[in-house]
Amino acid sequence: MKYILLALALTLAVASCSKYEVYERNLVYMTDPVFAAEKTRVSDLVAQRQRELTQAEASGDSGRIKNARAAFTEAQGQYRGVESEARRRQRTW
Repeated sequence: MKYILLALALTLAVASCSKYEVYERNLVYMTDPVFAAEKTRVSDLVAQRQRELTQAEASGDSGRIKNARAAFTEAQGQYRGVESEARRRQRTW
């Protein structure tokens, strides 16, 4: 029982670490013009990755679909980080 709880605690600790933690931390230090440019870049990247995924799915090649889906997921992670920072910047106390 003790080992099961230890494994569960370790799993939760590892799962709580964000893959984009450093990227999100760097977004905090960007000035507004640089952040706006980054937000535009990431939005364009997500749109591009979506088009690539659609084309890969249309081709039916499983390897291409897997790579395109991984790239799209990566872009979505960056987009979530940018949107989170945008919401943080818009808060007024």
